[in-house]
Amino acid sequence: MKPIPHLYAVVLAGGSGTRFWPLSRELYPKQLLKVLGDRTLIQQTVQRVRPIIPIERTLVVTGAGHADAIRMQLDGANGVRKENILTEPVARNTAAAIGWAAAAIRRLDSDGIMLVMPADHVIPDPAKFRRAIALATRVARDGKLVTFGIKPTRPETGYGYIGVEGRRPLLSQGGLKALAVSRFVEKPDLNRAKRYVRAGRFYWNSGIFVWRADAILDEIEAALPKLAHGLKRFGKAIGTPNEHQALDRLYKEVEAISIDHGVLQKSRRAAVIPAPFRWSDVGNWGSLDEVAQTDRAGNVRIGRIVDIGSRGSVLYGEHRLVATIGLKDMVVVDTADATLVCPRVTCGDRVFDLHVNESTAIPQKTPHRLENPGEILLDIIEVQCGDYVGEDDIVRLADDYDRIEKR
Repeated sequence: MKPIPHLYAVVLAGGSGTRFWPLSRELYPKQLLKVLGDRTLIQQTVQRVRPIIPIERTLVVTGAGHADAIRMQLDGANGVRKENILTEPVARNTAAAIGWAAAAIRRLDSDGIMLVMPADHVIPDPAKFRRAIALATRVARDGKLVTFGIKPTRPETGYGYIGVEGRRPLLSQGGLKALAVSRFVEKPDLNRAKRYVRAGRFYWNSGIFVWRADAILDEIEAALPKLAHGLKRFGKAIGTPNEHQALDRLYKEVEAISIDHGVLQKSRRAAVIPAPFRWSDVGNWGSLDEVAQTDRAGNVRIGRIVDIGSRGSVLYGEHRLVATIGLKDMVVVDTADATLVCPRVTCGDRVFDLHVNESTAIPQKTPHRLENPGEILLDIIEVQCGDYVGEDDIVRLADDYDRIEKR
């Protein structure tokens, strides 16, 4: 495919470095890691769209703590220009980041169109992704706010959902179609997620967007007027001695809110393209099997791994040889200075892992199990909701710890 005129890439590269510990750290979050392949996730994100977006039309929005590492990873003769790395003084979620990038693009190109992508998503089908972008660009030229919807494979409660309106496409191309959006839904409970999957008219929100820079700025002005005012004030200060002070003031005053919640849920211009490509936000170690190759027993094995008889486990060795025997639904991650061994938490038919200071919601009557195989005591804070919060209605499906009094 040839470069698409007026199309700019905006890579959102925040992140706190907690979900892929110990491989990721606070100053070295997931997008800077080589989780899959020989390139880091942010390098893969930029390279994925190079055939249709020249590197000079690529912008990265990140925090001060990550800016230098990102410059190093995206450096070189064909790297992202220094002035195209927008460094936020503090994190204010995606609305502020996208608003700043949109204002920058509009100053460069009055017809500029933005492809907004998180830096840490995995898309193993880049050619299909680019074809979907080509259709999204056509739809966005008419002022629509386009996102890509992922067909649900399970009633996931960790993603937002997008409902579509009618069956007649707004535009179609090469077997792909763009549909009008009826509503955006925040992360639902399990029962609602099941209804959405059964209905067949809902998609997971991928968090990847395409729209005209001026269109999203108009929507921000309508939905988030304080952010719009701050962006205009900052725009007047660009190139003056007060530029950095104006940026600090903008980020000090604006609300920390996502573009989904702040703008898209209120917009009547949203459209969705059902994604023809595989996708994962690789939210934690347990989700790697969505995009990584697995062996016959369902294990993901990355690095120097020797295994006998394990099933459904994620096994990662950064440098050293890692040997495992007979594991089931476990995560083992070995790095130069730390090793993580933990189970995947089971809730209903889902198995996943939780880290320090993370939480999960367990819908009513959902079978669930939590394991801690380590030697350090685990402090669990349980919050019960509802009309009755007693313990005598618990049904134990298994009693490995002999908590039921034997008679």
